[in-house]
Amino acid sequence: MTSVALVNIRQEKGESLKSFMTRFGQVALGIRGLLPEVAMAYLITVLRLGPFANSLAMQPPANMDDLRRRVTQFMQVEELRQYTRDEQGQGRRGDRSSNPP
Repeated sequence: MTSVALVNIRQEKGESLKSFMTRFGQVALGIRGLLPEVAMAYLITVLRLGPFANSLAMQPPANMDDLRRRVTQFMQVEELRQYTRDEQGQGRRGDRSSNPP
């Protein structure tokens, strides 16, 4: 497999950043001799538009450690938002069951 395989990976609509980064990382690990700079360049082009992609476009990561730090921060924010949405959804369902129409 060559680095071109990374171009064929896309972050799907609704796919979490964590899930996508896991898929991207698995493919990247399967490419012998892949340079970190090449992986980072491809990553920017295959992410779904959003805050993380914008962040990478405005300030490209200095190295892989910087990329890992930043992606971890964005994954934590994404997970917190999902948790908050789930909690709010459960609260609404609970309100409906306690107040019949």
